[in-house]
Amino acid sequence: PGILRYAHARAQSLRVPVHFRQMDATAMDFEDESFDVVFSSMFLHELPLKDIRAYFREAYRVLKPGGLLWTMELPPNAKMGPWESFYLDWDSFYNNEPFYKTFRDQDYPALIAAAGFGEDAFLEATLPRYSFVGEEAFAADIGAPTTFDSQTGRMDPKGTRWYGFGAFKPAQA
Repeated sequence: PGILRYAHARAQSLRVPVHFRQMDATAMDFEDESFDVVFSSMFLHELPLKDIRAYFREAYRVLKPGGLLWTMELPPNAKMGPWESFYLDWDSFYNNEPFYKTFRDQDYPALIAAAGFGEDAFLEATLPRYSFVGEEAFAADIGAPTTFDSQTGRMDPKGTRWYGFGAFKPAQA
């Protein structure tokens, strides 16, 4: 695909040794326990729920013990105020996003736990959009308490807070 050829050419021009592969995220052809990190961005809300569950199981399978699953996504409805939830649900309908609302209605910690990560493994964070706030403000925000407000998960000229969640795979004893 064209985007992968572009990414490969860009990586080569920057002398970054990266190998790109396209495959079904619910049935990856990688060995068990072969990655330290599995990362996705604005991906899960494009999938039906059965595929989201399969993706989390597959991510668990390919992660090494102690490895991190992290996904940047839309915030869950349960964490948002009524106006913010309305806005994101409106966006779902008018942008013809058939799985967007169903995904946001899920219990994200339960999805993570069902994939094998464990009941207490869930992590979440919100961070400001780097290009809006700059390096200093972004760095200062890392590690701050997770906040949910009118800027979380939206493109807003006043500022955007990106939402992420995931878990560490338990280390083997």
